Amino acid sequence: MTYQLHLKSRYVESPVMARPTNQARIFSQFVELLTAAVSARLGVRSGGASAKAGNGRRRGGRRGALDMICRVPGCKNRSRGPRFGFICDDHRKKLSAKEQAEVRAKHNAGKKSK
Repeated sequence: MTYQLHLKSRYVESPVMARPTNQARIFSQFVELLTAAVSARLGVRSGGASAKAGNGRRRGGRRGALDMICRVPGCKNRSRGPRFGFICDDHRKKLSAKEQAEVRAKHNAGKKSK
């Protein structure tokens, strides 16, 4: 199927759609091979597994609420959240940074063993 273009008082026939060339096929093969080589070098899963894995963000559903209780054993005060290491104001004032880190590590170790 062709149509006519009017160029400076001459009619030129041209195809409606250009035929696909081998360049497109060769280029797509090159891109696939390059992607496979780079992902193999980086240790990234390739193929459908990476497409299913997503971009690392959680999908759908809501996450549970954060446990805002102070991480110091026996303390029932509310902490100020992850920015302050889940330690209440009283213990942040009383404990040194090193002691706070030890308390958090002990809490996290106990949480992983469950």
